[in-house]
Amino acid sequence: IDFTGYEKRIENSYNSVRVFRNATLMAAVTMFFIMLMGLIGYTTDEVHRRSKEIAIRKVNGAEASGILEMLSRDILVVAAPAVVIGTVLAWHVNGMWMEQFAERVPVSWAVYVLVVMVNLVIIVACVLWKSWRIANENPVNSIKSE
Repeated sequence: IDFTGYEKRIENSYNSVRVFRNATLMAAVTMFFIMLMGLIGYTTDEVHRRSKEIAIRKVNGAEASGILEMLSRDILVVAAPAVVIGTVLAWHVNGMWMEQFAERVPVSWAVYVLVVMVNLVIIVACVLWKSWRIANENPVNSIKSE
């Protein structure tokens, strides 16, 4: 006679779900770092491409905060819809995944709003970090490199 505890049987029955959860978590972390690398590359390229425009704006009296706001707004025009669409898809996939369980843990809409806000804050922080130098640089350096 082989005795196994009920707790062990439940744990074994949810083993595939646990493996899927761990794989999904690793994929999410990997995608996050790929997103950061892409965002840093895009921001660096955008700042480099627009360095002459930024220098002319500074010569004409623009302040660093205005330049940083302009660059952040340009990035957010692309990033905000992408983050919102991704969050809506995540909500939908989460709902489909939770249907397989007898006990469901409801996830509040506030969690998804928080995720959107945190993603957008990370994106803006990355843009500000990469554009801070060019916004505070002497405009003559950008113009004379022409």
